[in-house]
Amino acid sequence: MRNGAVAALLVVALLAGAAAGYFIGTTGEHTTTLTLPTTERDFQVTFQQVPYCGKYNILPWASTLNGITVVQPSNQSLPLPTDQFSTIVPDKNLTRITFSVPSGNYNATVEGGAGFGGELSLDASEVHVNGSNVFVNVGVWLGFTCTPDG
Repeated sequence: MRNGAVAALLVVALLAGAAAGYFIGTTGEHTTTLTLPTTERDFQVTFQQVPYCGKYNILPWASTLNGITVVQPSNQSLPLPTDQFSTIVPDKNLTRITFSVPSGNYNATVEGGAGFGGELSLDASEVHVNGSNVFVNVGVWLGFTCTPDG
């Protein structure tokens, strides 16, 4: 009767676990392993430069989210140079930086273009992640006035 009770308990546990999305498996004759799914899921926070005058970006640049800094291009060392930067960026992938984080509120900063009148800016210094991916526009400002031809 004892083996029958264990078998019945195992069947009930398997059915209940399968319905709830859990993995339940046996690792021995009377041993059951239960692995619960994580409730945390990561979401993408993508910082995207908005081109100045519709075509100028700043490279290299960096974005910091809750103390973690990522730079573009990825082989750029920190601190960022203050004596040069590019404004024509043919690879638009270099104008975005993406982090993967769980839901929460995060402090954010951006930098790049210092020393020659270039500047990157955010509308807010905090990013709110609430169960979905977030896109953050990064303003690009350069020290000249836009004209109709760029």
